Amino acid sequence: MERVIIIGASGFGKLVADVILSNHDEIVGFLDDNPEIGAEFFGRPVLGKSKDFEKFTDCNILLKKSLEVIWK
Repeated sequence: MERVIIIGASGFGKLVADVILSNHDEIVGFLDDNPEIGAEFFGRPVLGKSKDFEKFTDCNILLKKSLEVIWK
């Protein structure tokens, strides 16, 4: 099981989350630069802004706009 953080809390972010969950991986949370998102998205915490991804060294980071994965 992979631990994943998704950059981008939007409709497409939900679609990406559905795929991750169907693969039985864990979504740790989301990172998003929009201050109006709030503390939670799609039942998962919003952990900070996209630039904060380097803080999560124990997770895989998924950039939802390009579907590129940064493996940590």
